[in-house]
Parts: sequence; structure tokens; C-alpha cells
Amino acid sequence: GLWLWDAAFVSQVLRYSDSDWASRMLEAVLFQQNPATGLVPHWSTPRSRTEISQPPLLSWAALRLYTNDGGKAFLDRAYPRLALLHRWFIKNRTRPDGLPFWKQPDESGMDNSPAFDDGTDAHVDLAAELFADAGCLAEIAGILGRDEDRKEWLKQEQHWREVMSRYWDASGKFYFPLKGDQRVPVYAIQGFFPLWDPQLPADHRAALLARLKDPSEFWTPFPVPSVSLKSPQFMQPKWFANTYGSPETGRRATEKLEDYSSVYWRGPVWVFSNAIIYEGLRRSGEFRTANELGERMVHMMFEAAKHGGMLWENFDPRDGAP
Repeated sequence: GLWLWDAAFVSQVLRYSDSDWASRMLEAVLFQQNPATGLVPHWSTPRSRTEISQPPLLSWAALRLYTNDGGKAFLDRAYPRLALLHRWFIKNRTRPDGLPFWKQPDESGMDNSPAFDDGTDAHVDLAAELFADAGCLAEIAGILGRDEDRKEWLKQEQHWREVMSRYWDASGKFYFPLKGDQRVPVYAIQGFFPLWDPQLPADHRAALLARLKDPSEFWTPFPVPSVSLKSPQFMQPKWFANTYGSPETGRRATEKLEDYSSVYWRGPVWVFSNAIIYEGLRRSGEFRTANELGERMVHMMFEAAKHGGMLWENFDPRDGAP
């Protein structure tokens, strides 16, 4: 099967050896789009698909393929579907007050993150990802000579910038999810995703970088843990609330997965979330921190290979063990 955000990240590795294969992977995901609604499913096979999506990172992935090989034909084919997906999120994943939300945890890619523990209904990672997506769509529209589209996407980018600011908690000095109109204090990795914005308020950026670089919280020997080391949820297992079933287990959506508990997104390091933070740091000019993160991440994967010659899914932030 194809996973939406997995394909976005895997394509970034493939582009160095076979950019055509990388672009075909992204198009295979986009071809699963429902043309009537714009939904691109989070998981699909030739015979089935889910009715939820995943983080809107395909425009970013497509734009990076273009910077690799300059192939406008791929962008021209992908752009209408990418634009339609963004509009699907606007219509189907924003509250009446304009704050974006995930329908359920699987859709975020961070299935059992503590960001969902208290029934939160507005999520900063999606706001940041939509901000990034609108900016990438503006760049793509410019490359394709669609000047009016470019102007509209820049307006949309500014809209998401303003929306993103509503998740900021001045006392906690972090971006938190919301439940209703109340911010829920969770020091999870999603709170760093607004670093993608180079125009982030200086005090917000400074506070995020200070927390990110704190060895007692996130700057572990192998960063970045999905939850702060100081958080009570750190490395505490939790059952997966798979309301749509699980392709991994083959269980139906109505069956409670009593034995499907894990620390998963409750402490371990993930390459996917690190890649988002790495990209955000670079886009904001924080090259030294980004380079150090990249070097530690590569070291982590080499260390984990000692436990078996493969690329593991996630890692212990303290010793790099898978």
C-alpha cells in the first residue's frame, strides 16, 4: 500500500538516485485523489483506501523534486491535484473559527501522540503544514507562470501564518493544541513545526530554539524526541485509538486493539518529524542548528544499524537504540 506522508519523505531520498521514480511515487499517491472532493487518502492499495488524509506535504515534496531536476512537466501534472488537496483541507479540516484540526490521530501521522490525549480539536502541526503547503503552492504556481494563482496562494500563506499564531501560549512559551478555546499544555514535537515560518515573531523563535537546544528536554544525544524528556508522557505507552482500523494489524475499525499499545510517538525520535524541523530551521536561516541536527540524525541511524542491518522506524533519544 501507499502512505501519503511516507511517500513525500521517501521521494526525497529517491530523488538523488532516480528522480523519475520519485516523481512517479508522488503521482501514484495523487492519482488516488477523489476528484469530486479533493481528498487524497492517507493509505491506499489498488483495491481499497481510507477516508482520511495525512499531512499536506506533497507540494513541498514535489517542489524539491523540481529543484533537483528542473522537470516542469511533472509539476504541471501535479499542481491541479495539489491545489485541490489544499482546498479539501480548508473545507473539511477547519473549525468554524478557522483553526485546523485532525479528524482523528491517525490522520496526523503521529498516531498516539499526547497532543491527542485530552480530546483536543485544533492542532498546530496541521496549521504549520498548511502554511508550508500554501507557500510551496505559490512557488510552484510561479514556476508554471500562473501569476494570479501565485498571488492567491501567498494570501493563503499569510492567512495560515495568522492562524498559526493563535496556538501560541505566552506563559508556556510554546505552541499547544486546543480543546475548544483552551490551550492544552503538551510539550510535544508538533510545537516546533511553526519554525518553518521565517517571519515567526522573534520572541517566539527564541523561545522555541532555547527549548529545542535544551539537553534536559529535546536536545538529547539523539534528537529530537517526540515528547519532552520532562513531560509526564515521556516513554509511557498508550493504546492506539485507530477509529479507522489498522492496515498493520488487519483489524476492523470496530475492534478495540487491546494489545496495540506502544510508546511510539510518546518519546521516540522519528526521521519524518526531524525532517520537518530540519527544513524549518534551514528556511529560517538557523543553519548551524539544522546541520547539527542532521549530523546527529545520521549518526543515530548508523548506531541503530548495529541492532540489525535496516533503517529502523524510530529510535530512543537517549542512546539511539531502535
